[in-house]
Amino acid sequence: MPTMADLKNQRDIALEKWRCELRALNGIQPGSAEWEEQCRIIRAARACYDQAVADYIDTLAAAETHK
Repeated sequence: MPTMADLKNQRDIALEKWRCELRALNGIQPGSAEWEEQCRIIRAARACYDQAVADYIDTLAAAETHK
């Protein structure tokens, strides 16, 4: 089972990946195939970030209930 520090680190990495993919969208022609592919990548990165946040919060909440 990952520690709180591990989960926080995973969350931070997922956030940075999402931000990086958003920055990669700059300079791509809107509506192009490359744009559509980058949007798909961004959505996937956001889903990973959302899952990392949910895992972190769930573990944090579980730790609080055991106090």
